[in-house]
This record gives sequence, structure tokens and C-alpha cells, in this order.
Amino acid sequence: MSGHSISRIRVLKVLLLAEEAAGLRVLRSLTSRNLEIAAVVTTPAEAGSLSSIEDVARRAGCPVWRPMQTCQNELGDRIRNSGVDVLLNVHSLHILDASVINAPKIGSFNLHPGPLPEMAGLNAPSWAVYLGNRQHAVTLHWMKAGIDTGAIVFSKQFALDENETGLTVSNTCVKLGVPLIESLLDMAAENPDSIPAHPQNTGERRVFRRDELPNNGRIEWSNSAREITAFVRAADYGPFPSPWGHPKTRLGKLDLEILKASATDEVTDVTAGTVLTLRDEAVAVASGDRVVLLQKVQLDGKPANACEFIKQGDVLR
Repeated sequence: MSGHSISRIRVLKVLLLAEEAAGLRVLRSLTSRNLEIAAVVTTPAEAGSLSSIEDVARRAGCPVWRPMQTCQNELGDRIRNSGVDVLLNVHSLHILDASVINAPKIGSFNLHPGPLPEMAGLNAPSWAVYLGNRQHAVTLHWMKAGIDTGAIVFSKQFALDENETGLTVSNTCVKLGVPLIESLLDMAAENPDSIPAHPQNTGERRVFRRDELPNNGRIEWSNSAREITAFVRAADYGPFPSPWGHPKTRLGKLDLEILKASATDEVTDVTAGTVLTLRDEAVAVASGDRVVLLQKVQLDGKPANACEFIKQGDVLR
């Protein structure tokens, strides 16, 4: 795919663009392998952090480059001059242009936490939960200019159950994705021409954008109980920040964020959003079809039991 035909490489030289837990897992995998890390490109660590990507990289003796600290043409030259064989992009959100993507000798590869081409873009784990998908995948693909384009190297599917959250799906993508990268690196070191390149079906492509949110981030109480609770679970990355924030609902003049909710089998024809009863530190609310139990909410960044704010007879909007 890169246009380079490379004979067997004794020690592979890798440039890692890494963020989040996935990037840290891949970095730790790389440091345990017989290869050279040309550099790790990551955002600065917070003061006092002992387990950040930057901290782990420096303790392993890896050079650390800042994301896009030079223009991309200069970065491409730097990659070529460093003799990088493989560029790995793991949860770094910078869009790379062709001058960078084509600079490594073998190629550039991206680990995407979703199936391609039908779930390109951002927050695929959250969208999978929200849409009620029963299958998901993590995909390793060749990089081309654009968002999650390029032929597929490997894809690993897995089943989703009705209790998944954005975090659990994301964690599974990391768990199953790291071995895909390890397999790629084995092939790159042994015979780069053997790396698979399965074209994506562009007719099935959908790209989820950074600012794309269900219902503009608000609960629509006229939706089904399944849709409402799936939205809450899709945004649940606790204890880590949610890329979607949390679904909001209006109570009088208050904007509450919903942290935990569950659907019941109780059918209701009461006006959607009406608070029916208080039950064991939960609040029963009518949705478009069934009763939803709200357990945890948040106001001004402070979590609380829903019944601390919401009373029987209130109407949520």
C-alpha cells in the first residue's frame, strides 16, 4: 500500500502517535518487544502524573514529540530522516496529511474502535450502545488522507449485551485491538508485503462527527425506555470523563445530567416525562412506552441520588 517493497527488517523502527488508555496499552506492548521506538507523539502530561503516556515513554527512554509541534511537511521530513518503518496512530485525533502518512518506509496504520466503513469517525463505542447494536468491532487499517479511510488490515468482531456502556465497549476495543497491532508488527518485521489490505466498501461508509450527539445531548422523554437508557449508558465512561458529557433533562429552572438509569417492563400511557413515584432511592418516570428508573443525576458537577432533586408529580422536559 505504501509503494515500498522492503526486505526482512532486523529491528523495526516505529513512531507511535498515542492518546488515552489505548495509547498507553500499545506503548507498554511496544516497550516489551524487540523493536526501536523512534518517538512517541502525545499531549503533555498533567503535573504530577506518574502513569501518563509521556511519563511511561520517558522512563522507557523514548523520545517524546509534541503533536503537530512543526508543520506537517516538516514532520514528514523528520519521519523520513529518522528512518521510521511504521507509524501507528492510536486514539490520536490529529488529521494527518499525505506528507506524514506516506513518510514511513512500510506505511502508516490507525487503530479504530469501531467497524469500518459503517462506523468511521469519533465515539464509535458510544454510538454502538446508543443504536442498540448487538455486534461491534475494532479495526486496524492502513492510513490515507481523510478520516478512517484506507484498506483494512485486521478487524476483530465481538458481541454486545444490553448492559454495555461506552466505557465497557471502549475497553473491549483496546483489549482486542492491541493484539492486532502486535500481529501487524510481526508481519512488518518478517515480510511487509504480507500485510493484508482489504478495500473498504465506500457505499456503506458513515462518518460520526465530533459535534454529533443524539437529540443535541438532551433526553427526549417521548422516546422509548430503551432509547433513553441506551443514551445514558452510551455516555457512561465513569470514572473517566465522557466524550458526550451526560444526557440532560430540565426540571423547572435546573438542568440535570442523568448518570444512571434503567428501563422497566411497566407499560405507561402517562404524559412522557411525568414523575410517577419514588422507589428505593430511584425516581420512576414515564417515557414514550415504559417506565424508566432514574438512579443517579448530577447538578453543577456534583453527583446525587435522583430523589434528592426530583419529586413525585414533577415533569421533566
